[in-house]
Amino acid sequence: MSKVSPLVDSLIEAFQCLPGVGPKSAQRMALHLLERNKNAGLVLAETLSLALENVDRCSNCRIFT
Repeated sequence: MSKVSPLVDSLIEAFQCLPGVGPKSAQRMALHLLERNKNAGLVLAETLSLALENVDRCSNCRIFT
């Protein structure tokens, strides 16, 4: 049996940073995106990147803007 790509391992670890997501859930999410829904994975990556770069908290009310 061949070893899983280090990129897959990194993706699984990245999903584990989310609250309530353990190793098994992270693995399921990663494999789902890689096997069945690559387009959704690309949309998720782009949307997350844009949000992290452009969304801030209001200093008065703390809402994300």
